[in-house]
Amino acid sequence: MDYTATSEEVTFSSTVMRRCISVPILDDSISEDMEPFTVTFTSEDTDVTTVTSTVNVFIIDDDSVTVGIEREVYSSSEDRGFTEVCVVLLEGELNREIVLSLATSPGTAEGMITMTPFP
Repeated sequence: MDYTATSEEVTFSSTVMRRCISVPILDDSISEDMEPFTVTFTSEDTDVTTVTSTVNVFIIDDDSVTVGIEREVYSSSEDRGFTEVCVVLLEGELNREIVLSLATSPGTAEGMITMTPFP
């Protein structure tokens, strides 16, 4: 929860036409989805008619994460049948699922690596 639950009374008078409450928003470093909550007001005064008594508030996340390929070069022998390329979380925290798309492109590797066979 990225806000502090708040409960407060506001008072109107003949000279006061507007009252606000302040809901503290917590700044964290966790990347997460937008977080909604509602603010509702009620009155036990029978002379009060409410037009809108509930409002939706959305906390928009401003945190991000950094991901990257684990190593600069991967290699595998043909008889192994596959190679794994790993993506890792380098910076930040996650509180939601993220999806990355990885795709191969034939003939696009740059540079050459020199392999020395084991004796």
